[in-house]
Amino acid sequence: MSTSSLVCPNCGLSDPVQKVSVLYEGNTKEWTETTGSGDSRSTVVRQAKTLLGQRLTPPPKPSAGLDPKWVWWGGCGILAFIAITGGIPACIGLAVGVLIPLGLLLVGVSESGAVSPGMLEQLNLPEWAGWVGAACLGVVGLIVLIVGVWLTVRIVSWLRAQYTLSMQNHQRRVAETEAELPRWERALEKWKQLYYCTRDDVVFMAGKRAAPSAEMLKYLYEI
Repeated sequence: MSTSSLVCPNCGLSDPVQKVSVLYEGNTKEWTETTGSGDSRSTVVRQAKTLLGQRLTPPPKPSAGLDPKWVWWGGCGILAFIAITGGIPACIGLAVGVLIPLGLLLVGVSESGAVSPGMLEQLNLPEWAGWVGAACLGVVGLIVLIVGVWLTVRIVSWLRAQYTLSMQNHQRRVAETEAELPRWERALEKWKQLYYCTRDDVVFMAGKRAAPSAEMLKYLYEI
């Protein structure tokens, strides 16, 4: 059926009637841009549409979105990189730059290697004070270790629960997307058969009622 034999259900005229797909192409400009150079060179597709082109855009294909496992594994990789490149060297630097000199100072060894009275001796503390101090430090270190392990277990448990929840939500979206695909395919086929009246700014299918172009998607899924 030619466009000229069609009349708009609103105005009853055939002159202002045009195919929606043709109008969409005429109101949409698409081009490619290349950025970077060498191995970092990439091509990006750009698109510009008029207001009419935006209204006549084909129904978008349903999508479940990005698989969250790639986000989670990417985040774990970043954290591992930070730990290896920053956390471990920081701990080593703390041990070498602070803890070891402090220990040498307590037992009475100077930076030059000479033996001198230790801090405990200079404070005239009894012999058992050193053992008590060592025991206290040991208890504090044990408490810190226990708290650190507990926090690590809680954090890992929480992360696992969040990962499981995000994967379940993604699987639900995938199922919903697969169920929506046949409906989208039918709407796309209707869009290919759609006409537009430039006089009344309405869209319609042959033998069907018309609808404002701004409500085209709603129209496609209802007729």
